[in-house]
Amino acid sequence: MLSAGGRFVLALNGEIYNAAEIRSEIAAMAAHLFPRASPA
Repeated sequence: MLSAGGRFVLALNGEIYNAAEIRSEIAAMAAHLFPRASPA
């Protein structure tokens, strides 16, 4: 990624270092936003 002025370059490798923490936070949000229907 290059800055608008061309002075700075940012290289990303795509690795998420706190993936386990983020996964649990997203799961908690999803459970709150999309509750599962109880079985009938």
